[in-house]
Amino acid sequence: MRGMEPYERLIVWQKSHALATDIYRLTATAPRDPLCVQLRRAGASVPTNLVEGLGGGSRAMLGRFVGYACASAYEVEYLLRLAAETSLIPAATADRLRAQAVEVKRMLHSLKARTKERASQKARPS
Repeated sequence: MRGMEPYERLIVWQKSHALATDIYRLTATAPRDPLCVQLRRAGASVPTNLVEGLGGGSRAMLGRFVGYACASAYEVEYLLRLAAETSLIPAATADRLRAQAVEVKRMLHSLKARTKERASQKARPS
């Protein structure tokens, strides 16, 4: 068994990965439906952008990719609403997943603020 990657230790990554996994399972019965395809892309984009940002080597790059992840989480939230309102997925399921997306967004906003704060502290001369 291999050790955890650094991103796997982040709770926000764990939660966004769980959301992406839930979306993939939910949409498995209609994988070619255009709305399902977009929902899958947006869902996978959240944890993927976190991983990419953490691998970038700078706080500025991390902050940029956390912003991308947050934008994708907003997209997921809307697409779940649309999927429920068009009867593609059950409303209760959409509500549960939207609540997960909202939690992830909150965590991403917090991470972005901390990253920005640390970057500005590092830029100040001692």
